[in-house]
Amino acid sequence: MPLRVFFPLVSLTYGIGNWFTYLALIVYVQTQAGSTASAGLFLAQTVPALLVAGHIARAVPIESVRTAWIGCQVTLAVMTVGAAFFVEHLWVVYVYAGSSMIVRAVANPLLLSLVSSSVTATERPVVLRSVSATSAVTLAVAPAVGGSLLPVIGPTWLLLLNALMFVGVGAAMW
Repeated sequence: MPLRVFFPLVSLTYGIGNWFTYLALIVYVQTQAGSTASAGLFLAQTVPALLVAGHIARAVPIESVRTAWIGCQVTLAVMTVGAAFFVEHLWVVYVYAGSSMIVRAVANPLLLSLVSSSVTATERPVVLRSVSATSAVTLAVAPAVGGSLLPVIGPTWLLLLNALMFVGVGAAMW
């Protein structure tokens, strides 16, 4: 498969997995513990990632980007499976949301670095635009899909589906 197709597909699948649970967990916490708890979840997801993720991503040497990105996917899958079976505990959801968002925020620039170092200079602008476009699509669509699936399949199965997506993109990148 040409890299100009492969990377946008990886980005699309990875993005759907990321955003699937984002809104769904906020909705789940809202219904279980109220609006204050869901606001707390939003803070737990964003503040730690904003504070540390950039530093971590910049510390990865360019020759280790692929391995680090795959490691992020494996880490996300393991964390997500663990959270799936303890999702009824609010503190688990908070810890999962905060720590997984840090890993996701590290993985995002690694994917862009991987694209930049893997495609030719002439293909790079097209592939980067395609990856950015798939990210925008998943940001718009996946939270609605995840939020809609939550009452149908429940938070455990939603998280397990998300973990499967992380495994899939990690394996594809291997």
